[in-house]
Amino acid sequence: MSTIADVAKLAGVSTGTVSRVMNGAKNVNPETRSKVEQAIANLGYQPNSQARSLRSKRTDTIALAIPELTNYFWTTIARGVQDAAQANDYHVLICNTYARSHQNLRYLESIYSRVDGMILSRRSEWGVLMRGEGHASRESIESREKPIVFVGQSQAAAWNVDNVYSDSVSGAFALTKHLLKLGRRKIAIVTGRQSSTSACDRVAGYAMALADAAIPLDPDLICWGEYERYTAERLTNDLLEHHPTTTAIVAANNEIAIGVMQALENRRISVPEAVAVVCFDDFYPDSRFATLMTVATQSPYDIGVNAAQLLLNRLNTEEFLRPQTVVLPTRLIIRKSCGDVPSILDEKATFDSVQGQLIAPLSRRDIADLTLRVSSVVQVALPPTDDHLIQADKAQVTLLKQALCHEEVTASTVPHVEYSITNRALYRYVLEREPQAEVVQRTTLIAAEDQVDFAQRIGLAAIPCRYPYQPVLDLAQMANHWAVNNDALPFDFPRLTDQLDFFDNYVRAARNTNIGIAADFRSIVADTLRTLDALSSLYPQSQPALLFKIADDLLTYQSKIVQLICDRFAADLAFVMITDDIADEHGLRVDADTFEAVFSPRLQRLLRPAHEHRLSTVLYTRGKLEKAIPLIRRLGFDAVYIAQPELNDLAALKQSTAGNLSLMGGISTALLGTAGEHAVEQQIKRTVSLLAAGGGYVAGVASELSDDVPIKNFFSLLRALSLPRV
Repeated sequence: MSTIADVAKLAGVSTGTVSRVMNGAKNVNPETRSKVEQAIANLGYQPNSQARSLRSKRTDTIALAIPELTNYFWTTIARGVQDAAQANDYHVLICNTYARSHQNLRYLESIYSRVDGMILSRRSEWGVLMRGEGHASRESIESREKPIVFVGQSQAAAWNVDNVYSDSVSGAFALTKHLLKLGRRKIAIVTGRQSSTSACDRVAGYAMALADAAIPLDPDLICWGEYERYTAERLTNDLLEHHPTTTAIVAANNEIAIGVMQALENRRISVPEAVAVVCFDDFYPDSRFATLMTVATQSPYDIGVNAAQLLLNRLNTEEFLRPQTVVLPTRLIIRKSCGDVPSILDEKATFDSVQGQLIAPLSRRDIADLTLRVSSVVQVALPPTDDHLIQADKAQVTLLKQALCHEEVTASTVPHVEYSITNRALYRYVLEREPQAEVVQRTTLIAAEDQVDFAQRIGLAAIPCRYPYQPVLDLAQMANHWAVNNDALPFDFPRLTDQLDFFDNYVRAARNTNIGIAADFRSIVADTLRTLDALSSLYPQSQPALLFKIADDLLTYQSKIVQLICDRFAADLAFVMITDDIADEHGLRVDADTFEAVFSPRLQRLLRPAHEHRLSTVLYTRGKLEKAIPLIRRLGFDAVYIAQPELNDLAALKQSTAGNLSLMGGISTALLGTAGEHAVEQQIKRTVSLLAAGGGYVAGVASELSDDVPIKNFFSLLRALSLPRV
């Protein structure tokens, strides 16, 4: 019997492309669709009955069950789910299960029969759907007929189901440590019920912070209750009656914080002078606490987008996908309620933006060590891991990271990364088969699995995941837009879920291999100048205002993508690359004053998520770089990829960057395309010897390795790079 893999092989595409064709996806090239349909007909392929039944009952609707429609956290999750779903032509039904009343749960049951999949916030909701009871077993969850994704449930990783939540343990740990740093010692926590995984995680973080500071844990200072303000107010009054010397309170969510503050105000206890208050979760922007409360803020919009992406991914493929647990970081925003100097925040914060200082996740070792000290009072769940799978040796990735950081490298050969390889003959030669291809944003690409396989066979340290899109501006629509609206420009940006899907494919392909993955993002300089040039004839008098507006609109979208990818995939990233043409054959494309005023602050904003996660950043740019090097370093880049070595004095570049900026690339593409094997090998050895002297170099061909490069010359490159350096 034929399988989906057989169809993919015959059609010369990936199994994901076959699945998209069978599911009627719109983003498939017509020629590719025809090949897949012909392969299906030739093989007589029939999908399994369960999948066929699922497709025949598709409603293009998903459901989101949340416990509270008036809470900022849950409504913002709903906004993220809805935005992502609607961009993919799906409807969202939202069910409020706050009181867990019989009526609400019956409503949940009725929704389940009318949707293709669900996003749930509580295990009890799934128990009702499966058994009519308020709990769920692992067996009931795994036997589900429709895909589900959990949000906010850290223990759902054990249920063999997709799950998205924030790092409550590290967030509560950071809040408590901040109070300790300010001199507070008698710190209480007011939290939700003990059956809530998020409440338990936040108590665990609080308890571990006290243990880390060698402060005895007093169980009486842990006030278990509900995630609502009235219970929190009562618990705070009880706490202050029995422990009047309490100097700080950690509120486990924003509703609890409101109740805590109400109790303190009623007792005329000053905040933060007498009692400091901090909170997990932020507030609506118009709340009086939004400018007062120090918080460990989650990214609820991003939780919603990631949850929707995981669910839609399952709905649009027949491939078996191992369940994913996505743990998003939290960020610390310091305000007046704890008595410290407030954080400096972005002025134009929106519902989908994130603010504050990234809270580094606690390591498994730290959690394991601290758990031993608090286990008599609270239980702590270790973060999920793939320890049951064989872990690949990432030695080359380690060398790559060291080279980008200018650390001492003991290996005798330099790490090797290629910016782009599109030479299909080379893929056929190395893989000994036809590489699979897929269409993404109307661009035909080699499938991620084959890129990883190819990289392993030739010894690359990492491959870049390059997003194949350009922001498109509808000039016809633009004709009257600026004069009338003077607001956001009508760019056609790709969907956030598509961007997550695209990178997720690379991470899955490289997992448990020795290949690293780099995220290669478009930047804003070249696209801003290109768009401004296109609009100059329409609005010649508005060029200064348009320049800033175009740059801001491009940055708003692109910085969101960088932040989403870094927050979710930081542990899987070898480095972050920003592709832009900031220079040409003469040097910087715009004068230094314009660059500093318009582009420097925006590029630094673009790089911020990578820096937060301590990821090395690389700028890929063409042009003459000599005068741009100081600027590139000031922007925060760790390395520059030399895309046009023929325009640069490599020896001078090496001298100007020594010790503070690493180099990548620089091997002439023209040389590979025209010279003989021996000349190629000798010239590459000389180039590498020059650029690798003293460290801080990653080898690579300057630009795309296309069909113009003979196979024999590419292997001359590999031989030259494999020879020990003197």
